[in-house]
Amino acid sequence: MLRLEGLGYTYPSAAAPTLTDVSLQLTPGTLTLLTGPSGCGKSTLLRLAAGLSQRHGQGRVSGSALVGGVNVEALSPAERARQLAFVSQEPGDQLLTGTLGDELAFGMESAGFDPAEINAALAPALSRVGLPVELERSTRALSGGQAQRLVVAAAMVAGAKLLLLDEPLAMLDPAGAADLMRQLRAACDEGAAALLIEHRLEQCLPYADTLVILGGDGVVLAQGAARPLSPELEAAMGRLGLDAPELWRLAPC
Repeated sequence: MLRLEGLGYTYPSAAAPTLTDVSLQLTPGTLTLLTGPSGCGKSTLLRLAAGLSQRHGQGRVSGSALVGGVNVEALSPAERARQLAFVSQEPGDQLLTGTLGDELAFGMESAGFDPAEINAALAPALSRVGLPVELERSTRALSGGQAQRLVVAAAMVAGAKLLLLDEPLAMLDPAGAADLMRQLRAACDEGAAALLIEHRLEQCLPYADTLVILGGDGVVLAQGAARPLSPELEAAMGRLGLDAPELWRLAPC
């Protein structure tokens, strides 16, 4: 589904790389949680995985990001829309149209769905993320949390099997965050793979299969099963000053 092989990135004029030799693999049916201190390159990694390295200007990329065995940079826009969905940190920056219905339809059109399929999918997509079915409602009238739900709905509605999400819980209350995590878990159980950046770990770990910890220097400190935590993961968390709640140390029931 997604394989990062020795991925690295150095911003223009930077003295040191933001990411160094990052390798990980996502397989269908799995939800991977990526965490680490602010500024360690998590968002950069996600953009590179989505094929958005051009957004970073003329920086230096090393290694590769493969989606379905193909370098993501080699995918056409239509192929990319069919295979992966990306949700940025700032949902308002990702809204491209004027209404909720048009926002959902845009991604489906890019992925090649026909009008009948699009029309049938819009209302269920809004309901799935807890938004009222108001297809003509202006995207400008949404709160931050509603905008976040909408961009996640737009990411999922086209049926992409690779979901890349940068702090999608940031503007949601605990109930909304739990609901969204259940939706992501359900998508993975149906065959998708998700790579999720989050700081609200206690709300994500119960739904995750794998935990990846990125250090402040952009190097993977540890990765492994989300529960029970391995000694390596616990040690990496300790080095970053992160506390492991008791839940993390328990094997799943």
